[in-house]
Amino acid sequence: MEKWTREANYMGTDYSDYYILLSQSRDSEPLTISNFNVALEMLGGETETILVVRFNHWLVGWVEAIMIHESDSAAIDKAEEIEKMIEDYPVLDEDDFEQTKQDMGWTEEDD
Repeated sequence: MEKWTREANYMGTDYSDYYILLSQSRDSEPLTISNFNVALEMLGGETETILVVRFNHWLVGWVEAIMIHESDSAAIDKAEEIEKMIEDYPVLDEDDFEQTKQDMGWTEEDD
């Protein structure tokens, strides 16, 4: 995982003490959305050290990121396991992925 870095023109909250696990945007496809939601659930949801942060973005409207504070070593370890799982096979949860595709009206032609 990489730590969040401040862009030159960014004027919001400083998250430089946080790692970024996964992100999604308004234009994300079902796999990205499913993995984002499943990973957040695997981490135990949002806490004081695990955040879902939304940033405005000129191209895609917004981007959300799962961010983990550097002090939460257990969550960082779990996030590294999640990254390894995705490297080995890109779908964290087949059932959730299929449900997300269905919810979004995704068809076989869209795959």
